[in-house]
Amino acid sequence: MLGVAAPMFLAASLLSACGPASGVNDDEPVKLGLVYGMSGACASAGERQEKGARLAVDQVNEQGGIDGRTVELTVKDTACDPTQTIRQIRDLAQKDVHLLFGLGVSNEALAAKPILNQVESTLMVTAAHTSQLFDDNPTDFMFRISDDARTRNVAAARLMHEKFPDAHKWASVSPDYGYGHETWEFFRGEMERLDPDFEVVEEAWTPLDTTDYRPYIQSVMGAEPDGVFSSLYTSLAVTFYQQAKPFNFFKDLDAFLIVSDELEVAKAMGEGMEDEWAGSHYYPGSFDNELNDRFVETYKAKYGEEPTGYSSESYSAVWAYKAAIEKADSSSAKDVSEALKGLEVDTVKGVRTFQENGQALTAVAFFRIAPDDAPPGWKVAEALAVPATDLGQ
Repeated sequence: MLGVAAPMFLAASLLSACGPASGVNDDEPVKLGLVYGMSGACASAGERQEKGARLAVDQVNEQGGIDGRTVELTVKDTACDPTQTIRQIRDLAQKDVHLLFGLGVSNEALAAKPILNQVESTLMVTAAHTSQLFDDNPTDFMFRISDDARTRNVAAARLMHEKFPDAHKWASVSPDYGYGHETWEFFRGEMERLDPDFEVVEEAWTPLDTTDYRPYIQSVMGAEPDGVFSSLYTSLAVTFYQQAKPFNFFKDLDAFLIVSDELEVAKAMGEGMEDEWAGSHYYPGSFDNELNDRFVETYKAKYGEEPTGYSSESYSAVWAYKAAIEKADSSSAKDVSEALKGLEVDTVKGVRTFQENGQALTAVAFFRIAPDDAPPGWKVAEALAVPATDLGQ
């Protein structure tokens, strides 16, 4: 288990502190902004992002705030739309909120990146997965506390090869935009490296706005794969699953993997759930440490439900900002961004280290969902975490 000190999060390897930013009143609150899709396809994830963030803000304030300053949280709905995302970031900047976190869709994060320098705001991504975020045109104001598409899907391929060594024929059902293609490319590339007999028998690319997955379901079934990979998520994955079930889609599969499932599918399907492996930002049973135990206990006490990966990442983002602000002795975006580089933060998933490019080194969670005779009709049969050090992030 990881050790716990009085503050719930520790900055273990601190650089020399920066001086306080000019114009910052020590009596003023620290203003944080959560920017996430609170409506539309991202709504369920957005709700949990807000829950995790509010729990962390409450706990920070109960412990005396950040250097004695109260933390205030503003939540803005992006509707998972890049245009709305930019509008909300600019609006927050006008209200002097420059320390931001959130974003669930890769297109949003890529759209937000160029304007951060303009508005002098730091943005810590808590879900959007694209590995392109730090590839080109780096900015000092962009960070990501969650894992990325490469690490998640390389880890997924290694897990599937280990669990299903005889599953050589694979198909993909994934959303037809950058994130979907990127996830499949990383999974396929690692499987090709691991398995000389690996074969792609079908690639079904589903439009983001589709509500009818039946043609894609039938094309994949016609290819007779051993395993099916999917990077559909939230309501998209649920709709796919609901439409696939009457076709007996899962009956003859050796393996079915959704790499972006925070238990939404199982909760929606209930007694109709089939055997599935899932990749996630976080699953409570994948991590054994005191911070995780306390997070699960306090989250359930406040909301009457277990936390998901969406709530864990926003929760951890608030505590990471606390550590960075205290390290910088300043809450200006420029100073906080500089403090985040190289910062080690003890979190519910273990220690995360922000690299110089802004991407955090963090473990990846996986779990297996299996049908169960007892309510609610399914259970988590296995849970594990792949350490960041095993993935060469």
